[in-house]
Amino acid sequence: MSSRSYSGKFNLRVGEQLHRQLAIQAAEEHLSLNQYLVRRLTNAS
Repeated sequence: MSSRSYSGKFNLRVGEQLHRQLAIQAAEEHLSLNQYLVRRLTNAS
């Protein structure tokens, strides 16, 4: 696996309610949704 190349992108489908909640949380922290999710994913690992 370590020799594989990764683009750094992937698509994730979430429900409308979760999308809304995450977007609101990102806005409250003055972050883009992408920045917010990267931070959350990094902290979760």
